[in-house]
Amino acid sequence: SSSSSSSSTKSKIVVSSSVQHQRSRAFHDDAHVVRHVSSSSSSSSSSASSSASSASSSSRREVIAIDIGSLPPPNANVTELFSTRTHPVKPLNVAEKLLGSALPTNAWWQNLLLEGNAPVIPNPYSMAVTSQGVQFCYSERLLAMTNISLIGGWVPDITVSLAGGFSGSPVVTGYDDLSATVEIPGEIRVPIVRGNPFPAVEIKKGYPIIKTLIQIKSLEIPEGISVSDGSTVYQILLGNGQNWLLYARPALQLEWINGTMLRANPNGEPFSGVLRLGMLTCGVATIPWLPGRIPACDAEVVSKLLPHLHRYPVGGTFSYAVSGDSAEISYELETRGDDVGDGGLVMMMMPHHLLMLDNPVQAKALRNVTLIGGGWQTILNYWTVRGPLTPFFTTDDQPVFKLTLDLPKIEFYPPSNLNGDAASFVLKTLKADVERPFGGGKVPDTYHYGKALARIARLALIANDMGQEALMQKAVKKVQDAFESWFGGESPSNKLVYDTTWGGLVVQKGLAQPIFDYGNAYYNDHHFHYGYMIYALAVWFHLSPETAIQSMDGKLVNYARALVSDIAHPNTTEQWSKLRHKDFYEGHSWASGLFKMMDGREQESCSEAVNAYYAVSLLGQVLGDADMENLGRVMTAMEVQSARTYWQIPGLAFEVDPNLFPGGFYPPTFSNNAMIGVMGANMASHSTWFGTQVEFVHGIQMIPFTPITDALLPRSFVIKEFGQVAQAFIRKKPAIMTSWAGYVHMAQAIIDPRGSWDALMPMNASGFDDGNSMTAALYWAATRPDSEKIFSNAANAAGSTKAASSSSSSSSSSSKAATESYFN
Repeated sequence: SSSSSSSSTKSKIVVSSSVQHQRSRAFHDDAHVVRHVSSSSSSSSSSASSSASSASSSSRREVIAIDIGSLPPPNANVTELFSTRTHPVKPLNVAEKLLGSALPTNAWWQNLLLEGNAPVIPNPYSMAVTSQGVQFCYSERLLAMTNISLIGGWVPDITVSLAGGFSGSPVVTGYDDLSATVEIPGEIRVPIVRGNPFPAVEIKKGYPIIKTLIQIKSLEIPEGISVSDGSTVYQILLGNGQNWLLYARPALQLEWINGTMLRANPNGEPFSGVLRLGMLTCGVATIPWLPGRIPACDAEVVSKLLPHLHRYPVGGTFSYAVSGDSAEISYELETRGDDVGDGGLVMMMMPHHLLMLDNPVQAKALRNVTLIGGGWQTILNYWTVRGPLTPFFTTDDQPVFKLTLDLPKIEFYPPSNLNGDAASFVLKTLKADVERPFGGGKVPDTYHYGKALARIARLALIANDMGQEALMQKAVKKVQDAFESWFGGESPSNKLVYDTTWGGLVVQKGLAQPIFDYGNAYYNDHHFHYGYMIYALAVWFHLSPETAIQSMDGKLVNYARALVSDIAHPNTTEQWSKLRHKDFYEGHSWASGLFKMMDGREQESCSEAVNAYYAVSLLGQVLGDADMENLGRVMTAMEVQSARTYWQIPGLAFEVDPNLFPGGFYPPTFSNNAMIGVMGANMASHSTWFGTQVEFVHGIQMIPFTPITDALLPRSFVIKEFGQVAQAFIRKKPAIMTSWAGYVHMAQAIIDPRGSWDALMPMNASGFDDGNSMTAALYWAATRPDSEKIFSNAANAAGSTKAASSSSSSSSSSSKAATESYFN
């Protein structure tokens, strides 16, 4: 963030030396060989078929990492792999010193670099810095609630400006993992930090003006409060009931200009110092959609907050240290201000942060004093579209917050082996599916091309698991041909190029057509698109490392690294931005790219985001790159946790402790939906960008189905969810499409493998989604935990051979029958 004054402090994060060494290599250097064996890789009870390999399932599932010393060195210059282009959208309002590195394209504060003065949402406020001033909006009062949407809105409640206005324009002068700093050079500097309830406005010299949208009802220094450290505190009560606290250091005097405007030091010296402004939640609803209100503020309550206002955050960094199946997550805060007393900082945690506290009792205690127990912290009871925020307090000498994140297993193969009897039917469909056309299209786009690649790669894995060497090699060859034709430039008008303006790989055609390929050239959904490709590459390196290493004159590994770097580079460099889509505070990713969004940023498919980081970790495994593997694993875990906490309803927090958030995150009518389709920084919707059908909303949060799906869609959630999504099968119009029916029945397999199998068998194999196949769906159903007991013989596995052969029949009637059976 911006340069610090002499009073800045930055505490040192303590990370184990081994982890520091690993991460400092930035993915690639040391040679090492690592073996990964699936924890589920016990031998199958019978052979997959009469022609199956004699090798055990365990040996086939073993992942042997390539000796990284045998690979070509990382290509230092991506322009040696891809031709270059400049982007038609130029970054606005950015300091010259930042243009030497790649710039963020999906950051939570992205609107600051785009045209239109749209707000950013650091929480608990929406904020904008414009030529009119620094604008604050507490959106809870604007919460528009329907049964399918929640919208926070944007109306500036209060604005900080200077008398006479500003002579310059806002410029982004710095940013880091948790903040962005905006300056109007020579006049003000505004560090916008995630979770800061009292954002700071640093004023070089001038007469501050406070403007409000609503009539100011009263202005007062809280009775009985004596500030002897050279600062001043005012309470500004608005006609709509909002109670704003203004902290100023050094002291200033506010006077009325009119009913909506105040001016500082009108007859005195210009002010040079810092203002902190935040809303106290005195008198507001305890939970926005329930009766009950927080008591009004009194001087005693406000006085307890004051020691926490003298120092303020100006930036922050995210780091992690992996140990076994957990990671220590650290948020290191950079601060400015004066050390007065021992109050420390006050910051706000989101619900998923509470779930990572080592001591669950501590989480409950924090919520109790904030919401239930009537502690003074109730004046910080902020609500967002994703539920309530909870205050926590740091110390002056160590502004760092540490959390523990459980890490999922990252495996190529499912938890159970494919039972021999079920395998005989899967083998029939496997042979047919491998022979089907690739399906990527004559003029590929990255999304559907990636999905088709991942589908073929999944077939290759299944063939390998079944000991079908010839089918496996045929599928791998299709993956190889597809990658070599595209990376080789056989679609010149639609090839990937490197954008030197922002720093990233984009589809050339989309530079002239912003919405082409779902906005890929404008950096929308890169993690979805490239995640599928990285998965296919990981499978290729796993199953046929010799051909992968030699492909494209030995350059394929660097093409693979470039795709990873586009979405998951560990730090910002001249060529790549750091983890392009990830929001380190919220845990999940954003997908909106260079499109202005009034609700901040948005993401639709949390499951495709999970797939992207899962794929990165898999590729790290096979390349013997522990840094890449661990980075992918941690990012996967963060994405899963946030998806289960916010996209799924009621969500992970209520499984951990149903009493932690009484009243829930969302209004009851909205909560009935069980799943969010699109999540924005200031909105949530039970719909998608392409339709409102229930199978769209739920299905886009499930795909693709791979072993990591077990972490994302636990049985406990699917039991609650499936009755709702299965309504699609008994809906008369429009009838559910086979492409979506396949995914819904794969979700069914999590709670009912046999019912899923029976519903899948008569479906039209050619109607499956381009990222899915009949083979993958049946394999998924037959490899659920305990599936070997369920599919114990051929009759149980298939129902009938006749059903298996009826691939041309419609899925609607059989799926409807299966669903009605489920409901009955």
